[in-house]
Amino acid sequence: MKSKIYFYAVIAIGTMLIAGCSKNTTEPENKNRSPQISSIIPNPENVMVNQVTSLTCLAEDADGDQLTYVWEADTGTFNGTGSRVDWTAPGTEGLYQILCKVMDGNGGEAQQEVMIDVMPPGN
Repeated sequence: MKSKIYFYAVIAIGTMLIAGCSKNTTEPENKNRSPQISSIIPNPENVMVNQVTSLTCLAEDADGDQLTYVWEADTGTFNGTGSRVDWTAPGTEGLYQILCKVMDGNGGEAQQEVMIDVMPPGN
């Protein structure tokens, strides 16, 4: 009788081990990759107060997602949308940070900043 119980216990344990070690056949989910910003190009790099510089954000998305661009600065004004905008410098000289955020619509986001030197008139 003990040998029958031992036999069935070995069979049950062996079955559980085989079932527990079976290969997972579910496909991994495709994970979204965030966009990448290679650079922000200001043209010109330095401007006088109240003058305009054009800003171009060079970004790509490995998944081919359509990108949305959001430009931010504490002061000055933006004209345009997308990867290229014009920024009108404020009326006060100084070094100003401009931020570009790029979003892929699937939760991926990247951001980069550029510094623009705003000089007084006549420099």
